[in-house]
Amino acid sequence: MAKLNQSKRITFFIILCASLMVSSGHAAEEYIYDPLDERQELGDRRPLTGLQELTPLPRTDLPQVDDKGIRIIPLVDFSAMGTFSHVNDAGSSYGFDINGLFSPVIKIDDKKYIIPYYSGSFSEVRQIVTEEEGGRLTDIISNHNTSLEYKHVANRNWIYRYKALSRVHLVKENNFDWGDGLYDYWDAGGGASVEYFFENTNTSKNSVTIGGEIYHRTYPNFQSLISLSTLTAPETNVKDYVGYRSVLRYNYRKKGFAVKAVYAPVYKDFDDKKVITSSAVLGSDTRQDWYHFASIDVTHFPENWTFGYNLLSTFQYNKSNQNFNDSLGTLGIGDDVFTSNYFSYWAFTVNPSIIIPIRLENERTAIVIVGYEYLFRNYESRNVQTGGGIYTTEKQEDQSHTIQLHTSYPITDSISAILLARYSFVSSNQEFETFYRYSYDALYAAAGLRFQY
Repeated sequence: MAKLNQSKRITFFIILCASLMVSSGHAAEEYIYDPLDERQELGDRRPLTGLQELTPLPRTDLPQVDDKGIRIIPLVDFSAMGTFSHVNDAGSSYGFDINGLFSPVIKIDDKKYIIPYYSGSFSEVRQIVTEEEGGRLTDIISNHNTSLEYKHVANRNWIYRYKALSRVHLVKENNFDWGDGLYDYWDAGGGASVEYFFENTNTSKNSVTIGGEIYHRTYPNFQSLISLSTLTAPETNVKDYVGYRSVLRYNYRKKGFAVKAVYAPVYKDFDDKKVITSSAVLGSDTRQDWYHFASIDVTHFPENWTFGYNLLSTFQYNKSNQNFNDSLGTLGIGDDVFTSNYFSYWAFTVNPSIIIPIRLENERTAIVIVGYEYLFRNYESRNVQTGGGIYTTEKQEDQSHTIQLHTSYPITDSISAILLARYSFVSSNQEFETFYRYSYDALYAAAGLRFQY
């Protein structure tokens, strides 16, 4: 029986690793709450490095036990790695990548759970982080996510979740202290979900989840230029918004096979960012974005095969009413270039990977995952500029090819040695790179230890 349970744990871990083999800007983690991670959004694009790509947060559908009374079930996952990163024409960096989570699940009884949760990351990795305007070179990033969830298991078919949340994102800018980064932000909000199981047994899970969250995102250091010069500015906190996210998820899992499909649209209602008109003035309407995210994630370990495979594909579409007026650095408006719906785009990714489990003599299992990701992004209205800044009639298109490797070697039941490597080729027909990077090669490599309890 012990060997059978260990085999089940190994299979479950491999399926999770495969489904999470994704690269920068996209996430498919299995979170305590529904998969509503902001890193799904190309508009946010917190880069995923190290085990953020490959480590799921602990699930809360914990095994039932017969004991009575309140129990605390601590869940810990911590990794520390040394890193080497390089971006062409921007140099190299030796740094670190630290990720951790702690969740002392409080089991009141078989139906009621209270789940405090914290996850954090601190990394010094040279990389290009793509904001909605373009790519920016960044070295040091820190994220801190906390939540408090109540989970109610009504019966074998129905599970309800209610959650309060907070998210903090910090970027250490050159010549600025912590907390002064231009793109720092914090979220505060809450959400709820209901999950219905068509099948819920020890060997098969088949469910659909409907949920949502509301949160307010604040950029404390990002203000409009006009607000810095007058006390009666029409707009000040131009990046702050209220987000309304809904999610529909289908999840099927049995031995050797798993499928997850997600549709998660977000409506962003900006606090006071005014829409720029074709006359190069601020109008009365405020900016509003609709971001649509969909994904399908399939993992399969065919019987009698020595390896398995995973295929993750995503589709994103952002529709924004915000325009952009380029003054070209002159005072007159006669030569201005106006672009409507400047931030509207669509994109897709395809991410296949091969998972190779290696059985060791001590009955533990090492894992090797080799993956590839292709990304294509098209902007509906954003025209390409030449290297000298001259506008053309061609629309901007971005592409990237990423090769990635993940290995995990168990030292004990709780400690593993890990090795990660990723190389990305990013290209764009956008040639004007005075302020942002659009085409580059990037290398990330890391080695260290991971502890799970």
